[in-house]
Amino acid sequence: MKVTVLAPAYNEEAVIEKFVRTVMDQLGGLLSFDMLIVNDGSSDRTGEILLRLQQEYNNLAVVTHPVNQGLGAGLKTGFSHAKGDVVVTLDADLSQPPSLIPKMIEEIKMGADVVIGSRYIQGGGMKGVPRWRMIISRLGNWLIRNSLDIRVKDCTSGLRAYRRGAVQDLGEIGSGFEVQLKILQQLVQVRFAEIPLNLVNRTAGESKMRYFSLVPRYLFLLAFPCKKNRKKTKTFVFEG
Repeated sequence: MKVTVLAPAYNEEAVIEKFVRTVMDQLGGLLSFDMLIVNDGSSDRTGEILLRLQQEYNNLAVVTHPVNQGLGAGLKTGFSHAKGDVVVTLDADLSQPPSLIPKMIEEIKMGADVVIGSRYIQGGGMKGVPRWRMIISRLGNWLIRNSLDIRVKDCTSGLRAYRRGAVQDLGEIGSGFEVQLKILQQLVQVRFAEIPLNLVNRTAGESKMRYFSLVPRYLFLLAFPCKKNRKKTKTFVFEG
């Protein structure tokens, strides 16, 4: 089973080299994988660093947007270029440990279509994250779970493994950080698994998430949910 590790990156010169090397070191002896970075119109040295790393790693591919388009656009580009049977998405800031990826692949092999790294199941959590962000995240996920037909506990996590067929023909998924919820709204009838994720606050670079602009987008999605359910298999959730 071939795996594509996908990470959009925007102005991540402070961390992108460490991120790439960490993924390569932690997964190199465990998985058959390639790594795909979508350089989303970075104006710093992110592209230059990635070009140099490509000369070192023959399983590293880079797709570049000429201008910044947002996380959703980065994921959509990545899905269209991914070659793996499984596509694993994660942030390029090392806030999510790549060491969890082999466990996610095992859950796919056991029958899941989508595996989510979850902060809100036993064993998961957040470390070093400002308290106000933790409160907003918990409240937001509680509201999403109780408003929409999505039977997972962490609806906004970006650490996910998708069976390739699950994301081959997604509809509109937006351009911003609301993409994680918009994808789930289209996949509510596939088989989900969640494994514990301990998310850590980034130690280098600057977060691109803007909560004051993101909250209204989530509220809009709750008021006008996507009704496109592509898969017709029975939904179930199991925790690894």
